[in-house]
Amino acid sequence: MDSSVNDVVAAYKADQRPGREAGTVGNGQPWLMLNMVSSIDGAIEIDGVSGALGNDADYAVFKALRGLSDVVLVASGTANAEHYKVPEVDASTAAEREARGQRRLPLVAVVSARLSLDTASPLLGQPGYRPVIVTAETAPADKREALAQSADILVAGTDSVDLGSAVRQLSQLVGPVILAEGGP
Repeated sequence: MDSSVNDVVAAYKADQRPGREAGTVGNGQPWLMLNMVSSIDGAIEIDGVSGALGNDADYAVFKALRGLSDVVLVASGTANAEHYKVPEVDASTAAEREARGQRRLPLVAVVSARLSLDTASPLLGQPGYRPVIVTAETAPADKREALAQSADILVAGTDSVDLGSAVRQLSQLVGPVILAEGGP
């Protein structure tokens, strides 16, 4: 990485995220971050995915933000299109996470009111890793049962997902630093 990328990554890491106790930061609210990439003309994807839009600097920020987060929050459409899998961290990031009292890997939480996450997703069925599927009370019972084999189900809302409730619950269950990934 060039020095300007290192400076950006260092700035993200230096940001104070106090109050990890009781699942909140500072004023009792989760710490929310957002990461997405777009082209200079506003395009958010090429052939249905965002990967081709990013460069090494974008990837460094992507890794840094994931390394800081307790939860990576993503909609099922993005998780399916981008073939989400278990996040990876290098040894130094794992050590930094441990020093902050975090899990070794951030937990991925997929939002889907109708449980439209592909059951063959590379995110599911990985030994020692159970993502969270955030859904609504009225989600199809058969899909909930199928996904519950390899993911934890979190209900937030009745007919649709209540994102405020989801964020509060995830903050309490996993940790207060939540990274939302995806498009606009």
